[in-house]
Amino acid sequence: MRCRGGSTTGTSLRSARRRFLRSTGVAASESAVSSQEAKDFKVVIALDDPPEVVRPGVSCTAKVTTATRKNAVTVPLQALTTRQASDLVAAPTGVSNAPAGTGASAHDESIQGVFVMRSGKATFQKVRTGISGTLDVEVVDGLQEGDEIITGAYQVIRTLRNGTQVNGG
Repeated sequence: MRCRGGSTTGTSLRSARRRFLRSTGVAASESAVSSQEAKDFKVVIALDDPPEVVRPGVSCTAKVTTATRKNAVTVPLQALTTRQASDLVAAPTGVSNAPAGTGASAHDESIQGVFVMRSGKATFQKVRTGISGTLDVEVVDGLQEGDEIITGAYQVIRTLRNGTQVNGG
């Protein structure tokens, strides 16, 4: 998350009456609490011109916009995956690759990417990402116009192998 002390934020607050209130403010502080599954951030925001229904000391849930970009290329977050470089090397004819994510050496590079459909097969495509949202992530490099992204349940994408025959959608 790129919300640092002094960062200007666009903030949307949900009031007790279930109305959304819009305001801008400055992130006064930020601290992270992480676990193996997720990272949570506590951000204190000083609102520039708070709506009258917001009182000092009252907690609320805020949706904080830290960055926006027009005409961004995005993919569903669930389509983004990582592979070890060794998992992407084609096995010799007659030899089976180990399932994705196994047997990687200590020096094996982890590569972030998505699977795209090419000639009826899943092809791993390395990507460079930008801004992340709740459901989508910006891809700033690695995809071409017209690429068809393969997405599905986490376990399916996690175990999908480069070159696997797939049915279109």
